[in-house]
Amino acid sequence: MEQLLAKTLAPTASPTPLSTSTTDTTVVETEVEVQVQVVKADVPFPGVTASQARTPVMRGVLETAFKAAIGFTDSKASVILTHVDGVAVEDRRRGRRLVDADPVLSFEVEANVAASDSSSADKLKANIVQAVTGSDIGGSSSGGNLVAFVKVQAAKAGVLTPELKATADDVKIAPVLTTTTKTKTVVVYTHKKKRDATLDVQNSVAGVGVALFPGTFMFVLTAVLSWNEAF
Repeated sequence: MEQLLAKTLAPTASPTPLSTSTTDTTVVETEVEVQVQVVKADVPFPGVTASQARTPVMRGVLETAFKAAIGFTDSKASVILTHVDGVAVEDRRRGRRLVDADPVLSFEVEANVAASDSSSADKLKANIVQAVTGSDIGGSSSGGNLVAFVKVQAAKAGVLTPELKATADDVKIAPVLTTTTKTKTVVVYTHKKKRDATLDVQNSVAGVGVALFPGTFMFVLTAVLSWNEAF
């Protein structure tokens, strides 16, 4: 346990900056609020104690493994371990359970699924069930691959305990899934055509000319336009 507490998380890589302009367009960033679906997965997990699951490194291992197990590749999608045995991970108080083994881990899974998109939400839940139990919703369980992914990530982080290593990869786990919605702020990028610099200069000159010499300017402008059309 002391080794787990001593472990630190690797620094998060900086995001790749988005190009803000092209030759004739510029990118405009706008923040908007959208309603998205969130799936809460309560997973009884063997091989890890509640105390271990609360450590920052093991939390990172469990979240990364869960994300990989359900095939998340979108960097904007997220898996967050929110509770252990019904107690928020930030809360240091122990849960009501007397046994510290096989804790129930509560994950919040969000995949940019619109609140009104029930079809995509159902697919997300099916992916979660497949990863944890090895079967589709309503099917017979043959054991999923979540434990195997957790072992891989734990080994990479140097926190693969003997108990976790000894846990069978295809151990049967029965998750409980519930669905809710939340408001999420996202950044929308739109391309806006740049104004013609020549046109801006012409408009500026026209504005000054009209203001200073209304009649004379209109005569000169007409003459210039006629000359341009002739050639």
